Amino acid sequence: MIDQACLSVTMRTLTSAWKKLWPESVAERTFEGFEPEVPVEEEIVSLGKSMGLVMDERDVNELVEEHSQELTTEELQELQSQQHSGILQEIGFEEEPEVEDTISTSEIKEILGMWERVSQFVEKKHSEKVATGRASELFNDTCLTHFRKGGRNKPPWTVFF
Repeated sequence: MIDQACLSVTMRTLTSAWKKLWPESVAERTFEGFEPEVPVEEEIVSLGKSMGLVMDERDVNELVEEHSQELTTEELQELQSQQHSGILQEIGFEEEPEVEDTISTSEIKEILGMWERVSQFVEKKHSEKVATGRASELFNDTCLTHFRKGGRNKPPWTVFF
């Protein structure tokens, strides 16, 4: 059993362990009785296969080659744009589209009045009072607060990345 465990130890593992314990020994000595070090590509393939992936060394070499090529300016700009939008989504900030149409005060009052009528109707007639109350509050807070404040809840700052 110990023999099997020793055979499964790679040269890389031995080198890294001895390098920390006794650095001079690694450069001068080789470990006799062990198989030569397996190329990195083979290790990656065996690791991938153990995870259930279907791959070979050509796939690994192709991937390494693709990542070693320099990106063009357009590719860098696209990557930066993707990272920027990903960060904005993570922090919950969504870029609001510019609204070209202006809404008059009378239109806002009319819509808010309609909402009051609908929410009162649902509150009186719907059997699920708690669920509808929460839904009404959520809609009210999310959608209508903006109009009640007169559209002044936009942040006065701009985020640059």
